[in-house]
Amino acid sequence: MADIFEVDIESITESVTPRALSQWKGKKHRLLIEALQKKFNIRFDEEEIESLVSYKVIVSTIRSYLI
Repeated sequence: MADIFEVDIESITESVTPRALSQWKGKKHRLLIEALQKKFNIRFDEEEIESLVSYKVIVSTIRSYLI
């Protein structure tokens, strides 16, 4: 996430959301989704993509694929 949003790793906390991180917008969100899908070899559906709006939700969703 830090690489995609071009921020320090310390900026990425469990509570980070697009509201808290101004770089988390439009195209950057899509780049994050694509990077996560590639990294974890998973595919999110459109509904999931729309719901991936916090670090906590992203981690939980990825875990559900890996279990």
